[in-house]
Amino acid sequence: MSHTTTSTAMFTASAARVLNIAAPIAELVGLASFALLDQPALRVAGGNLVVPGIAGTLAGQWTMGDSWRGDVDPQASSRLVTTGLFRLVRNPILTATATTAVGLALTMPNVIAALMLAAFVTAMEIQVRLVEEPYLLGTHGDDYRRYPARTGRFLPWIGRER
Repeated sequence: MSHTTTSTAMFTASAARVLNIAAPIAELVGLASFALLDQPALRVAGGNLVVPGIAGTLAGQWTMGDSWRGDVDPQASSRLVTTGLFRLVRNPILTATATTAVGLALTMPNVIAALMLAAFVTAMEIQVRLVEEPYLLGTHGDDYRRYPARTGRFLPWIGRER
């Protein structure tokens, strides 16, 4: 894993956080919404995704226990977590956080929220594919090789590796 890759993921995630704050402010000051998405039912659906997304994020962090870190620490040694939500997907915390981000984008369907969602997905992909997965492979070897062969990356059965 390169320092540049980690920095890119962190910068993109930070941009997503800033946009996440800016999107509701833009909504309040009158930035136009995307007409197609500016429907009461979609806004309600978005709001209904936020709470389970937050709950799933917290549940994933709780399941990881002492192995939970906000980022990869090459100096730390931790167990490979494959139980609980991690039996279903390899990245349940990011799946749940993405659910929250989609929900937020639907509650305020403006261009800034769309940029926030795009930045979050980009940061998530960089972090998982270029930082976390190589680290886990290097740390856990064959145990990790078997895990992605049977478990989807973000959704059950989708993104399994051969």
